[in-house]
Amino acid sequence: MAMAILLIMLGLLGPAAGIQWRRDLWLSSGKWVVRNLSPHAVAGVPLAGLFVSLIGLSVMWPPAVVLAFIVAVAFVGVLVASVNGGTVGRLPRSLRPRHRVPRERQVERPLERRRAG
Repeated sequence: MAMAILLIMLGLLGPAAGIQWRRDLWLSSGKWVVRNLSPHAVAGVPLAGLFVSLIGLSVMWPPAVVLAFIVAVAFVGVLVASVNGGTVGRLPRSLRPRHRVPRERQVERPLERRRAG
């Protein structure tokens, strides 16, 4: 029972961190996530925290496993949408990476090259 309550309380830090980052608070932890993981991970932190909370809830109430599964699928969806949609523009200004992300370079394929001579 104590472990379940601990997981629930620990998981609630994820959504709380997301709210605080939007208010430009708790920026040191947000910058750590951006620097060591990726800017896309910042978008997934609230759902990851909710997932941990639901795992704790499922220890006390077993049907919560279904909710945890739904949140896990939503977490993957948020990460995929973040990568495909460019979440860096949606991050709070203070958490955006300082350097520009280089665009993909056009790679010349070997069959398209013409030989001189």
